[in-house]
Amino acid sequence: MASELKYGDQIHLQNGYNGWQGGYLETLNNHTTAGLKHYAAIADSPTRGTGTGTWEIISASGKAAGRPVLSGDLVHRSRVVYLRYRVAR
Repeated sequence: MASELKYGDQIHLQNGYNGWQGGYLETLNNHTTAGLKHYAAIADSPTRGTGTGTWEIISASGKAAGRPVLSGDLVHRSRVVYLRYRVAR
């Protein structure tokens, strides 16, 4: 694992509950409520389905991919599906 988080990095978000046994953040299906995109869920594995638990770090202020994320930076995270197809932010 790299020691520095950079924009464009693809990561898994793990829940630290119960000694890091809380699972991984992922999304499920299309949401049925108007204005919402997907359901959020916690899975046992970071790779339950193709791209469902993989997130890309994106700068909220337009910093380029490859630049380090600094303390205090605002970021978006985007679910990565089928080689970087972005769905919800």
